[in-house]
Amino acid sequence: MRLANFNLDQLKALPLRAIVAFAARCARFADEQADTELAELRDKYEARATTLRRRIDAARDSAEVAAEQHEARERDDLLSSAGSILGGLLGGRRSRGGLMGQLGRAAGRRTKTGAAGGRVTTARNKVARLEDELADLEAELADELTEIDARWRDRATHTATITVPLERTDVEVTQLVLAWVPMP
Repeated sequence: MRLANFNLDQLKALPLRAIVAFAARCARFADEQADTELAELRDKYEARATTLRRRIDAARDSAEVAAEQHEARERDDLLSSAGSILGGLLGGRRSRGGLMGQLGRAAGRRTKTGAAGGRVTTARNKVARLEDELADLEAELADELTEIDARWRDRATHTATITVPLERTDVEVTQLVLAWVPMP
């Protein structure tokens, strides 16, 4: 006995209902298998994506704090430098050395402000790097999902004919009938 998994070339000889029913069963089975693989894949990537999202949120918070500190330091430097220099010039009793000391302190504050700006840049670069990692992870997941879908779609449509031999235990006699048919 032969059981046929219908091949596209053979489909023309079969009733359309049988073809559609068989194709639907194959598609359902392939969808179930693909869903199982997708669930495993989703679990694998979900933990990594969640970790990256948390790191991105923390890096954004850090970048915002660094930016606020940098802006505050710039305001303080401007006001402090202007106040010190104007006070030294208009105060009247200061010597040239005292005025130069105030200029040196103002330059030191500008250096600290520049360092704070560097921290802002570093924090923003970290956010961008983490966002790139998340985008790469999502692209990798999309590639794997596409591969799984394509593989199971191909398996659902790829059919072959197989031979299944009958065995003695496969046959069962349930009723024995004797009939007389007259011959003309």
